[in-house]
Amino acid sequence: MSIQGVGLNSPVLNKVHNLQPKTIEAYNSKSEVAVEDTKNEAVSDVEPEKKSHKVRNWSIGLSAAAILIGLGVAGRKGKLGSTIEKALGGGTGNDSGKFADNVAGSGKADDGIVIDEISAEEFERIKNASKINGGGKESVQPKAEQPKVEQPKPEQPKTEVPKAPTISQAEKDAINAKIDRTLPLIGEDLKSVKAPTVEDIEKMGYDFSKFELKAEPKARKELVLKDGRRQTIKYDENGNLDSVWIYSANDKYNCESWIRFNKGNFRLIYISERESFYYYNPDKSLDYVYKVLNNADINYDNKGIIKSYLLKGENNTVIKDIDFFPGTGKIKRITYGANGYEPEKALKVEKFDEKSATPVKEIYIKDGQEIEG
Repeated sequence: MSIQGVGLNSPVLNKVHNLQPKTIEAYNSKSEVAVEDTKNEAVSDVEPEKKSHKVRNWSIGLSAAAILIGLGVAGRKGKLGSTIEKALGGGTGNDSGKFADNVAGSGKADDGIVIDEISAEEFERIKNASKINGGGKESVQPKAEQPKVEQPKPEQPKTEVPKAPTISQAEKDAINAKIDRTLPLIGEDLKSVKAPTVEDIEKMGYDFSKFELKAEPKARKELVLKDGRRQTIKYDENGNLDSVWIYSANDKYNCESWIRFNKGNFRLIYISERESFYYYNPDKSLDYVYKVLNNADINYDNKGIIKSYLLKGENNTVIKDIDFFPGTGKIKRITYGANGYEPEKALKVEKFDEKSATPVKEIYIKDGQEIEG
């Protein structure tokens, strides 16, 4: 059996349009499951026929037919009550069944309007498609994921790798012509020194047991020793013991020596005759020695062995700074034109080993950068 459709002016449709919204809502709330079962049962009775590929106005007819079939069959089974059955079929009982038959099985078009036939297979396909799409509602296709567009990163400024400095042979020759490569004569008396002990210092006139560590800020005390020498005790701005000076008995302006304190601890003694500063640790052990000559500054380690020899020229300029291997007196490095701790200001650096008197490495300084020659 084929379904031809429902005419637009069919009295059946007119009856549906005249239904009150409350009646439809009551039906929907009470018999939603029954209508679905009935729709499936009604469709199963349709016999397959030859396919028709000419369908006009099928969307309007199919929607109305689906609703009316469900209402009619539900009415036949007594699902809707007498009031709805009368509205649909004009009666109760068998009348409602006639209405369902008229809707589902009539092969006539109403009011002379002819609707092309559609086959049961095509109806079934359309019906099932409507279920898949959500009961006849327009399906919402998921939006295709848009490809992520990466924002171009701001171009980073290119960091140029500095080129290794170079130096020509002519530039090397010019530097060697400026420097004095002769080694100074360092006597045995200068290669090592003997630092005075605390007992030796006390014998020189410094009695540590009698020094007051606190006094008035910037206070000064004057004492005369037994041998006629004068002793001056000075305090800093916080009233802490700062230094003690001893002047000659024959010359009140001639300072023979002086000692200094740091936070209450004995720190150093300067002996003018030796032109030397002897530095001590808080436990009064020797730290290092610094000796000043007319044209050189010499540093010694905590054993009194020479560490460095700084040769100076006019206006206290540095000619060369010689470093020695600890405790040996042998030359380790010579820095020309600057102190050893400021090689970037020098002209050239020569390095030695403990076996040879000639340098094993020559480093030239150009624009403050070291270049091995």
